[in-house]
Amino acid sequence: MTKQEIKEATIGVTPDYIELTLLGGEAEVTVSSSEDWTLVGDYTWITPSSVQGKNGSTVTFNAEVNTTGKPRSASFTFKV
Repeated sequence: MTKQEIKEATIGVTPDYIELTLLGGEAEVTVSSSEDWTLVGDYTWITPSSVQGKNGSTVTFNAEVNTTGKPRSASFTFKV
């Protein structure tokens, strides 16, 4: 009987952090993954261009203008 090696799935995002001004706008990240991925995170003021994809996909995050003037943050998780 032979032992099978199970490779662990990998994923990375470049850049791993984006910052936008109070005026909102767009920012892109590129996903590097060993398998198809899904994106988890749901906010009313920032939306991703897609929630699933393949290695090398680009996701654009579009943020609305911040009319409150208060700091805001969002966290999205890419999963394989």
